[in-house]
Amino acid sequence: MPQCLIVPGGLHITHNLSADLHSRLEWWDTFWSLLCPVVTLLAEKHLRERLVVRCVRGTAAEEHEDSLMCAGIQKLYTKRWQVVIACLSKLVPVFDVLQQVWDPVKFAEGGETEGNIAPGVTEALTSNLFCSYLHMIFGIHRLVARFEKWLEACPCHGHLTENNANRKLCKGKFEKLSRAASNCPLRGKRACELAAGSLEDVLSDLENVVLRPFAEAPGQELAQEDRNILTKDFEFGKVFIRFALVAKFSFWRKLPWKLCGISHHWASTARAVARSCLDEYDQVMSNS
Repeated sequence: MPQCLIVPGGLHITHNLSADLHSRLEWWDTFWSLLCPVVTLLAEKHLRERLVVRCVRGTAAEEHEDSLMCAGIQKLYTKRWQVVIACLSKLVPVFDVLQQVWDPVKFAEGGETEGNIAPGVTEALTSNLFCSYLHMIFGIHRLVARFEKWLEACPCHGHLTENNANRKLCKGKFEKLSRAASNCPLRGKRACELAAGSLEDVLSDLENVVLRPFAEAPGQELAQEDRNILTKDFEFGKVFIRFALVAKFSFWRKLPWKLCGISHHWASTARAVARSCLDEYDQVMSNS
């Protein structure tokens, strides 16, 4: 096991992939300009407190005060790794609540805030396209994040800790299982699986888990033009991620790196890779 190969540069690939994807999405720049004031509202403590005091406390939504105050959202910074998924993973759970409680008139009663973010927040929260796009982008980035977790996990414990059924175990047993996974000597050593061609299957499984709920959801009521923008960017993002990841990791399917597949944990897969390597080598030699 100490001689197993890790997969170097995987997180660099996914980080650059996300940045490249943003620059190619048709509505990304508009989405980002609308997202920034919403994030600023929840990231700045004095703005959160003002939101709670003016728009939440004393209303029917008062039970959600703690969730808004403890959202834990950080300011957006494009050069920080995983900034979008980290932000959206905390914004999405409170987004519906924020839509319900937001009242620009009440929020402005205390005077204008620095930067006057209220108009931007109102524009974002009243835009059906923004709301649908937010969940779509969250799904796309969850796909990338789940793939990163797969790269960092191991074949022996990864499926156990990702399986939601195991969360029904008592807290002590689940923590023990998680500790075993985090200390496994095979963590991050996915070379044999990539060499055996597992990447396509992994991406297909992740797409079914992460993207299918969004694709099948009825979503917000959108004008046809807005729906076309949403669908176009969703389909492009899905295809772009698969194409880019397959291209970046394709060298594992070529000799000599393909030989790593001989160490696959399934003997039948290891034998199949060995036969494929011999056939490929014989073909090269016959053509030389």
